[in-house]
Amino acid sequence: MKKAAILAGARPQFIKAAALYRALQPVCQPVLIHTGQHTGRQLSDDFFAELQLPRPDWTLTPQGHTPEERLGGMIAQLMPVLQKEKPDCVLVIGDTDSTLAGALCAARGGFFLVHVEAGLRCGVPAMREEQNRVVADHLAQLLFCPTREAKEQAQREGLGEKAVVTGDLTVCCVEQMVKTLQETGNDQMVLNRYGVFPQKYLLFTMHRAESEENHALSLFQAVEELCQVPVPVLFPVHPRMQPYCKELESRFDCRGIRFLPPVPYHTLLSLLLHAQCCVTDSGTLQKESWLVQTPCITLRSETEWPQTMAGGWNQLCPPPFHGLAQMVLAARPKERERTAFLGGGDVGARMVSALQEALIV
Repeated sequence: MKKAAILAGARPQFIKAAALYRALQPVCQPVLIHTGQHTGRQLSDDFFAELQLPRPDWTLTPQGHTPEERLGGMIAQLMPVLQKEKPDCVLVIGDTDSTLAGALCAARGGFFLVHVEAGLRCGVPAMREEQNRVVADHLAQLLFCPTREAKEQAQREGLGEKAVVTGDLTVCCVEQMVKTLQETGNDQMVLNRYGVFPQKYLLFTMHRAESEENHALSLFQAVEELCQVPVPVLFPVHPRMQPYCKELESRFDCRGIRFLPPVPYHTLLSLLLHAQCCVTDSGTLQKESWLVQTPCITLRSETEWPQTMAGGWNQLCPPPFHGLAQMVLAARPKERERTAFLGGGDVGARMVSALQEALIV
């Protein structure tokens, strides 16, 4: 039986890896490799249990004080794993440093590389995620593009022959979990737990590495604006941002902001589903907001998902976020039909079919 190595290291990747793992299981032997980018119970272990994803076959333990040191540790530990497993293909997901480490190791080791979520560009070459996407796309032998526009971008870069439009695995995950949450009433239980009411609170997340490198200046600017919003702001705090919470509370009137630990995926999705608005710097949450029809304000000057901006469902608010509070309160997207730019629920099947056509599984 052929073998497919799936690499994942961050929470959005675990979600997509779960759908990919289940799709591949009937046709090949999936080998799950945890790159160690996100670790611990809240960012990793709980996600595996919640998504019914088996324990990883391999878990890397990269060390280092800087992203470059941790990336080097991933590469050093991943190469021997691939050489031992000898997979018929290596699948990397998204645009994190785990994606880059997997792409470099697969290319250097001569393994067939597949990039899941390929062809996305935000147009900022200096952004780390943009660099990771470009390198992975150009090293891969097969590109799974989530949208038609992503394939067109691959074609413009001379990669069209290896690009396939598959749709986005996020669709499968979100639709299945939202259905379960609503059928069981667990979404309402989550709201009760936090003492909030539908459409009467904001969901706020901020985690990107740029904020850490700028001494959380962006975080302070965003929180200062959100303190002006007259509804509760639920803020699941990424461990990267936790050291700044006390300073935030000392500098601003944060009575309306509730600092929460990282929450399980079903909790995050429940909060997103019923929020008045989502304020985030996350690429994945932009998509998830669009899918559950919650208005989104993206704390960036660009987005890799421009389709979500149609009708005002996603709006950009670049640093220093002047007017963010007013944007949140004024967010009134136009009525829209559910377009299918991210594909339907058979995304995993399309990916398996493309792999079989390439004779990899």
